[in-house]
Amino acid sequence: MDDINSECREEKALMVMVAVSIKVEATPLALQGPFPIEEVSMRVSAEVRGVYVLSSDGQEASYVGRSDFDLQQRILQSASEGDYAFFWFDYATSPMDAYKYECELYHEYNPPDNLVHPAVPENANWRCPEEGCEWS
Repeated sequence: MDDINSECREEKALMVMVAVSIKVEATPLALQGPFPIEEVSMRVSAEVRGVYVLSSDGQEASYVGRSDFDLQQRILQSASEGDYAFFWFDYATSPMDAYKYECELYHEYNPPDNLVHPAVPENANWRCPEEGCEWS
């Protein structure tokens, strides 16, 4: 009887893990965080590209940004320019992916500290993926 109960518990735990991972994978913007801003160097790899969100309260996005070269340094630089206590981040596979991801975050959260739409890198002819955006 104990073996059967143990197997049932293990099966239920596995089903919960599968359900959680499916839900996470289904999330279009899979940012990691929020983390305290003091943990940037510990949490984010140096010299990689990606996107980030900064927040003063850990609840609402105040600023979104990206780095095509060094995400860790870019987060630290942006955080020093405002009153931010928390951050989320995710890595990108290419500068174009980082740009498109930043655009998605910008349109999803409409952060008050972003005064303009994310910029296209110099010499790139990329368009914003958001339908109806003047940059698309």
